[in-house]
Amino acid sequence: MKLKFLLFLILALTCNTAFAQSFTRPFEESTGSNVHTTNTFTWTSETFGKREINSVGIHFSAETNEAVKVYLDSNLGATFDTVYATSDSVALTDWYWQPDNDVILEAGDNIRVTVDPGSGGEAFTIILKGEYR
Repeated sequence: MKLKFLLFLILALTCNTAFAQSFTRPFEESTGSNVHTTNTFTWTSETFGKREINSVGIHFSAETNEAVKVYLDSNLGATFDTVYATSDSVALTDWYWQPDNDVILEAGDNIRVTVDPGSGGEAFTIILKGEYR
């Protein structure tokens, strides 16, 4: 009887641990509307806890030729900074990046998105989606 109870207890604890590890909460961050001038625009998404990045999207108010870069500014220093995506000329109204592999950020890591001027004058919004871990 004690052995059955012990096995039941081990099984229950294992299931609860697996459930807790698989639990995630989605998040979405946005810059709101920005009007692009002749200066480079940089947006930083700060990480205060562990989270995974699922996508970065940019919507422009008109077709444009902006250069876009998405990169990690690592809390561990410049050696660990990573460029995830670049585009020299968007020439679209929507730009979208989804990582090929998991991008897991720890507290203190930042995702930065830069938009370099093309023709200028377009309004745009950056949207970052992911999950808290």
